[in-house]
Amino acid sequence: MRRTLAFLMVLAATALSLTAGIQTQSGARPISFTVLYDDYSFREGLKAGHGFSCLIQGAEKTVLFDTGMDAQILFQNFAALKLDPAEVDVVVISHTHGDHMGGLLPFLAKKGECQVFLPASAPPDLVKQIEAAKGKVVLVKDPLSVCEGVYSTGPIAGEQALIVDTPKGLVILTGCAHPGIVLAVEKAVSVTPKDIYLVMGGFHLAGGQQDELETISRRLRELGVKNLGASHCTGDQAIEVFKRDFGKNYIPLGVGKEIVIKY
Repeated sequence: MRRTLAFLMVLAATALSLTAGIQTQSGARPISFTVLYDDYSFREGLKAGHGFSCLIQGAEKTVLFDTGMDAQILFQNFAALKLDPAEVDVVVISHTHGDHMGGLLPFLAKKGECQVFLPASAPPDLVKQIEAAKGKVVLVKDPLSVCEGVYSTGPIAGEQALIVDTPKGLVILTGCAHPGIVLAVEKAVSVTPKDIYLVMGGFHLAGGQQDELETISRRLRELGVKNLGASHCTGDQAIEVFKRDFGKNYIPLGVGKEIVIKY
C-alpha cells in the first residue's frame, strides 16, 4: 500500500512537472524580426533609404542589427512602428560601412549606455567614438553568444552575420554578405548546426550574372534554407531568381516588414 501511494505521488509530481513545462513553453514570447531600415518599403507611411536595420524582439535581450545610413530615417521608422529605441539592449553591427552604421552614434546619443558588438577589424578611432557615446564595445574576433539564443558568426572577411535560434530553426541575418551569402550561411551552420528556417538581409548580388545567381540560389536550397528574404543590396535581378526558386517560401522584405515566429 505504501509503495503504491509513493508511486502515485511520484507519478503526480512528474505530471505536474510536465504540465509546468508545457505552460512555460506555450507562454513564452514569440520572437519577432522587424525591418526598420531598407532600400525598399513594405508598408505605407515608412521611409526607405539605402542601408539595412532589423530589430529582434522576444529573445533574452532586444537586439538591433545594424542602424542604416541616416539616423533621422531610423528614428522616424521607430516612431511610425510604435517601437521604442530605449528598449534596445544590444546593437550588433555587421560591418563598418556607412549604410549599416551611419545611424549608430546618433542612436547611442539618444539611447545612452548600450552594448555594441563590432567586427574586430573596426577602426580604433571608430571604437573610441562609440565608447565616447556610452557604447560598451565588444570586438568580435570569433563566433560568440550575444545573448541566450542569439549568436555572431564571428568575422567572415571583416563582416559578421547574426544567428537567432528560434522554435522553427535558425534565422540568419546578413547586412551585405560581401564575402558571399553562401559562405555566410555555411559559417552560421558550422557555429550552430541546426535546421535553417530563414535567411534574410542584404546579399550583395546586384549586377551578378544570371548563371551565378542561379548557382547561389541552388546552393542555398542544398544547404536546407527553408525560407528566404532578400533585400537592400541584393539587386532586383537576384531577387527575381530567389522569388522563382523559393516560390511561396520567398518572403518579401522592406521597411515595416515583421516576421513573427511563435512557440
